[in-house]
Amino acid sequence: MTKTIACLSIRQPWASLLVHGIKTIENRSFFCRNRELFGIHASKTWGKDEQAAYDHLLQIAIEMRDVRRQDIIYRSKDIRGGFVGTANLRDCIGAEEWYEHGGWPFDGRKNWFVGPVGWFFTGARSFRVLVPYRGQQGIFRVPASHLPLEDVA
Repeated sequence: MTKTIACLSIRQPWASLLVHGIKTIENRSFFCRNRELFGIHASKTWGKDEQAAYDHLLQIAIEMRDVRRQDIIYRSKDIRGGFVGTANLRDCIGAEEWYEHGGWPFDGRKNWFVGPVGWFFTGARSFRVLVPYRGQQGIFRVPASHLPLEDVA
């Protein structure tokens, strides 16, 4: 039996920020029961929305004087169409629960929740190089052997 790993395709610059442990919440429209290691795939998509997020998050990183974050965001534009790392899905919560427990709205610095459902990731690790792979919508599974799980930065 071939071991598989759950995967999630995320647009850039969000995917790079997640695998480098800067972004810890991925916003989705649905809950996920899986509590396991996920392969993080950087979507090939790059349009107006991605460019706007890139510009906004780069400006925040410059204001923060966070050179590491600036570099990750800057490079993310060219890292698309494959797996960029892994992260463990720890929990999923909805907007009502988030705000009831004192959660803050998105600010692009520490708070990443937009909703309607926040997926909380821990243990993020980035791969040294992009692993080309065609992404899919929703959660998809790939053989674990397709990912360099031992080759993390």
